[in-house]
Amino acid sequence: MKLALLALLFVLCVGHALAQDLAAARKEGEVMLYTSLVPEDLTPLSAAFEKKYGVKLKTWRANSEKVLQRAVTEMRAGRNDADVVETNGPQMESLYREKGLQPLRSAHLQDLMPQALRPHGHWVGTRINMFVQSYNTNCLRGSRSRLQPRHRRGRLHLGEARGPRAAHARGFSPTGARPQYHAGLGDDEAMNALRRLLANGPLTGYPTRRADQELLLGLAAARFDANRVYTEREVNDILEAWLGTFCAPYSIDHVSLRRYLVDARLLARDTAGSTYRLAAPVEPGELEPAQVLAEIEREREARKRAHVPSDIQ
Repeated sequence: MKLALLALLFVLCVGHALAQDLAAARKEGEVMLYTSLVPEDLTPLSAAFEKKYGVKLKTWRANSEKVLQRAVTEMRAGRNDADVVETNGPQMESLYREKGLQPLRSAHLQDLMPQALRPHGHWVGTRINMFVQSYNTNCLRGSRSRLQPRHRRGRLHLGEARGPRAAHARGFSPTGARPQYHAGLGDDEAMNALRRLLANGPLTGYPTRRADQELLLGLAAARFDANRVYTEREVNDILEAWLGTFCAPYSIDHVSLRRYLVDARLLARDTAGSTYRLAAPVEPGELEPAQVLAEIEREREARKRAHVPSDIQ
């Protein structure tokens, strides 16, 4: 059966499945769900689904980026192992733009809040994530009044550091100026960081350290020409080809990397989301991850050849 990817977990729980889909699912005996739901929510959901429809619900659980990566990779390989995908909104939108979703139809869409619906109708939101902000009261003096809505129109204003501590204070830009990245300049610090990341072979995942993330984003931004406008497909192809030179298969998703570049304001996207351009000129530099990886491999092979087993000495 293997339906093309859907994006609505809601229909599994309370919707009326299409008769032909339900019959096909019962014939196959199972439905495959890719999700980032926590086990506390996933376990009762699976039990309720199996009780209502008599079809076993198989699940593959990972974080939202891994869910997107696996779905896109399998789709491009001609495999549709997932029947249903449920994860965060940004990843669902990326999956839609990769043409990995069918149009979604359900009688229960009218019962959802308007913010959960998308104009294109290929997926809907199934959860609301609440975020709060915290601050260090030792660093922000008098912040209680600044946080109150009647002051400063409800905005948080960070005071500038004054006095002897000013020289040691972290810089803060209230205008949110674009951060500076090491865009492949080939300096010792960037080279050492890249050698550390690739010391054990091709990169197996997105770096967790902020400095390493900034280095990778700067190197990625250097792949683009400041005087050119790119389509989304062109951006995807450039990033996918570049990642393939120094990353292990299925390690870093180029779609997620494109989104990170936009979030970091290294790539600018038009309002329609169809074209991209470099937000600011980036010096290409001479640091190439593929060359660094090849150099590390050559050094490793040289050490192997230089090693003489003790029993033949």
